[in-house]
Amino acid sequence: MLNRRQLRAKALQSLYAYHESRVANAELCQDKLSQSFDPTWEWQEKQPQDLELVKNQKEEAKKLFKQYHNSKEVFRPNVSIDDKVYRSVREQTVFFETLDRKDKNYHAHELLAHTQKVYDAYLSALSLLCKFSDFARQEKEAVEKSHLRKTIEKGDFKLANNALINALRKNEGLQMQFIKQNISWEEKSNDLKIFFNQNIKKNADYTAYHQSLETDFQKDKEMILKIIKTFVFPRKTTNLFTLDEVAFPDRLWRNWLKNRTFEDIYEIINKKLSVIAQSFITGLRQETDTTELYENLLDKITTKFNKITETVKTEAFKLQKYKIFQERQREKDLAKAQGLDKKPRFTPKIEEPKPEEKEREFEDPLAQKNPKEILVKSTMVALVDIFSEFLTEQNLNLAGLQTQHIDTINQTLVEFFTILNLNWEEKVRLVVRAKSDTELSYISDLLAENDLFWEESEEAVCSLVQKTIKSITEENINHFSLMTLTKSWEDDKEFMLDLYKKTIEDEEEYLGYIAQNTQNWDVHRIATVDRIILLMAISEMINCFSVPVKVTINEYIEMAKIYSTPKSKLFINGVLEAISKMLLDKNIIRKSALGLMDNK
Repeated sequence: MLNRRQLRAKALQSLYAYHESRVANAELCQDKLSQSFDPTWEWQEKQPQDLELVKNQKEEAKKLFKQYHNSKEVFRPNVSIDDKVYRSVREQTVFFETLDRKDKNYHAHELLAHTQKVYDAYLSALSLLCKFSDFARQEKEAVEKSHLRKTIEKGDFKLANNALINALRKNEGLQMQFIKQNISWEEKSNDLKIFFNQNIKKNADYTAYHQSLETDFQKDKEMILKIIKTFVFPRKTTNLFTLDEVAFPDRLWRNWLKNRTFEDIYEIINKKLSVIAQSFITGLRQETDTTELYENLLDKITTKFNKITETVKTEAFKLQKYKIFQERQREKDLAKAQGLDKKPRFTPKIEEPKPEEKEREFEDPLAQKNPKEILVKSTMVALVDIFSEFLTEQNLNLAGLQTQHIDTINQTLVEFFTILNLNWEEKVRLVVRAKSDTELSYISDLLAENDLFWEESEEAVCSLVQKTIKSITEENINHFSLMTLTKSWEDDKEFMLDLYKKTIEDEEEYLGYIAQNTQNWDVHRIATVDRIILLMAISEMINCFSVPVKVTINEYIEMAKIYSTPKSKLFINGVLEAISKMLLDKNIIRKSALGLMDNK
């Protein structure tokens, strides 16, 4: 759902586009004006004495056009103006006004169109959920018709009969909107099916849902919300951390490994998991309250590290068997060399491997370079992956916290070294970086193709879709309502269009207010975005009677933070404070109802 700040942002974008089109139109008219005074080659040859005159006429025409094209003044004949100059300037001035009028209407239309695209993306996302269900239904029908099919469990292909998706299909208002706005995924059907098979079907949550024998409305809803969050709008949940580099001092590393066996490493890793988890949680507590999440994290670490510890145990056992096998072979070779027919002095209590398994079972576990180092490094990589997944699931790895969390993970790995008796805090270099996983962004990229400002629209579309699914209950499943683009679209549309039109219509007046409050500073030297923000703010203060002045100033300061330079917010704040005081004193700003809240 869009709010007023987002509507202001869209008006700003349209005003900026309109401003740039005016600049381009002016340059085009200047070029056409110059061409009208350019003499042909034959004319140059015949009348060389008039070239200086033509040059002066061209300069005068360009000067007059620059003076009048961007003002409200009417260009009229004057005895001091050459007739040819007047006709050329008049022609280009009229041409500019025609282009300017068309561009003004065009960008007003585009303002509404870009806003409507947010709602179209919302409808497209709901249609996509139905498409995924169709894929599950097609697969079910294919399996049922196949003579090679296996027995189908009751819970198989549950997405085909998901209660929430069935509710979307039966909603007449939604289906009418699909037809009216021409919402369809048919052209992308094959690619979407590949994405569905390669990503959604392989998801652990989907597999569990798919195989469950229980039919539960709440689980149907949770599965749909999971698909929305993970596969339709994945960018908010895929900011992962990865272990980029670990540099070990060779001498210290060799000395530490010298008296360590695989069994030692296994014991350290297996027994110290809770200490590692506690170190990570302690680091997080400095940034956010995660006390209740400790047990959840510890369980995840323990479960995933079971595989690692099993691998370590296997390597240790293989090493033991390999050493025993080597000892046995040496005894046999010695007896054979000495011609002695006796049993070896040492007989290990292990079974002789089968010939086809001999090479595989007794290959040297130390054949790879530095196997213990690789094992410890892989353990640290697994640690980072687990922490990263945990932060993602709990939505704790947003952009503002990434740097702090990288520091937390780094510190946790240092704690891991300490547990291993590797006190190298100053000597081991750790590089953990944040990465954006775009593997699952295919759907979002498709939606972005139709919206130039998708990065700003995505959050609103995601909110609309999630709120729609959450609003469906067992009680209203047959008559739930779709979300609206804003709380009151007609009022908000009028607010947005008036803001756009009034800013353009009264630009000269507002520039005068800015000039009076920016001493020793030419208005046209102000950055374009800053100038438009100031014009919009003045227009809103004067024409929006129900919006308090302080609210307007704060909103445009926030917009300056997003769309302009770091120092612009201070400039915008200072100028708007001065202008608002001047306009209130002159009684130009008049407020009513809520608009009077801060105008005492």
